[in-house]
Amino acid sequence: MDTDTVSASDVEPGEPSPPDARRPRATIVFIVAMLVPSVALLVAFVVRPGPFDFRFHAMVLLFAVALAALLMLLRLRQRRIPRAVNRTWVVVAALWSVIVGVAVVGSRGVVWPWTPTATRTDSACSALDAAGLDPYWPANSRRLLHQESDPMSHGVRTRCDWFRRDDEPGGPVAPFLGLTGSVTRYDGEATRSSIAVAVDRFASDRIGLPEPRTLRGIGDEAFVSAFGTGVRIFARRANVVVTVDILRYDGGVGAGQAEEAARALAAAMLGGVSLH
Repeated sequence: MDTDTVSASDVEPGEPSPPDARRPRATIVFIVAMLVPSVALLVAFVVRPGPFDFRFHAMVLLFAVALAALLMLLRLRQRRIPRAVNRTWVVVAALWSVIVGVAVVGSRGVVWPWTPTATRTDSACSALDAAGLDPYWPANSRRLLHQESDPMSHGVRTRCDWFRRDDEPGGPVAPFLGLTGSVTRYDGEATRSSIAVAVDRFASDRIGLPEPRTLRGIGDEAFVSAFGTGVRIFARRANVVVTVDILRYDGGVGAGQAEEAARALAAAMLGGVSLH
């Protein structure tokens, strides 16, 4: 006999049937089960901001849905539970969970397993050449100062440093004192896709820079930061981040022209990245 319920035979004729004591308890269990996925998703975005990533946020969501289903199944194994549930509150909780999930995911975007990414990139020097460095800085007024390739645990970064040529008196006037370009391709990790890693690194690069200003129309996201006589552009497309730094001097171009050149070069460098 189910001791948690009162059968009709236990009620005297003419007396109202007592409320089922299991009704509030069962309703609370079902409401909690409906809210678990949305709460878990919100916590996942707090832990790892950025787009909805199939390697992390999707796994958290699937685990939360499985947990919610297990809670409901455990309650459904007990007799009369379906009749003991306040369906209105359960439906409201389910709708709230779905609306919150769709709103959060929709505002952040989604990284699917088939989202195109870059598997290889040109070196920074090659990317600058292909982007059209010569019109902004003629080759006869600059010299290559340094170039490097730096393999990382989560990708590879290449860098190219140019400096004005000052070893020829009376030679062409350089528009800039120096220019540095970098190209970083990020790889995925066990719990994060390559795009999620790039988004996280891109956000970290912005922290601490003087007065970063968001730029539109360059890759997936970009910003500019001015510092003293220099300007720096950060731009990201999928799992690739490029930077262009330009240093000015008294005999060169102004701040506006330097930023325009940096923006154009960064956009062209990203445009040359092949995604598959």
